[in-house]
Amino acid sequence: LGYSATHAWLCALLAGEVAASLGWPVERQRSLRRAAMTMNLGMGRLHDDLARQDAPLSAEQRHAVREHPLRGEAILRRLGVQDPLWLELVRDHHERAGGLGYPHGRTQVSAPVQLLQLVDVYVARLSPRHSRPGLPAPQAARDVYFDASGMPTPLGTALIQAVGLYLPGSYVQLASGEIGVVARRGRHAHTPLVFAIVGRDGLPKGEAPLRDTAQAPYAVRRAVGADAVKVRIPLARLLARL
Repeated sequence: LGYSATHAWLCALLAGEVAASLGWPVERQRSLRRAAMTMNLGMGRLHDDLARQDAPLSAEQRHAVREHPLRGEAILRRLGVQDPLWLELVRDHHERAGGLGYPHGRTQVSAPVQLLQLVDVYVARLSPRHSRPGLPAPQAARDVYFDASGMPTPLGTALIQAVGLYLPGSYVQLASGEIGVVARRGRHAHTPLVFAIVGRDGLPKGEAPLRDTAQAPYAVRRAVGADAVKVRIPLARLLARL
């Protein structure tokens, strides 16, 4: 369950970060993280299959997708889960205000449900599938920052404020010509701290320097797709320096 499991972990991490930044109660944060980890429990293997599939969904697959929130809730209940918010989040994470979602077409959804939807969409936009590459982090951020009328949403704003425009682990090109991997959010949403891993000459750097992109010589020029970066990152060594 590679794609589905990775998606669950990333959603849980992001949902927890945003909920904490909003000052939500610890119990609500815990329920939200658990729901993010299990929201696709009702279609885990299908979730993986769809990530590798080029063809449109079959009628059977489409039915399974629409039913997976109910199946996930039922599985959790059989496993003894009694947390009402956790169960609500798993059941309603595809509901949309105005009755446009599924499986019940609810006209109103709670703020925790909206946040779970937001991170679900954001992570899906970032993640590569067989049929398409993942979107650059700034584009994925814009997709969840604005509503259908082009206005910023409170939860979208909270997401960008919590993690920045450039998600840690994504790649960017700097004004110096270097390619770097984002380490963490900087002083502003658009100025992350970046480990420069490829020099302007295109060669890997021996010891990746940490660049503050708030400084003009190291400002972010553009996002870079993961498939364009061929350097193996010494992740443990870089994380130890943060």
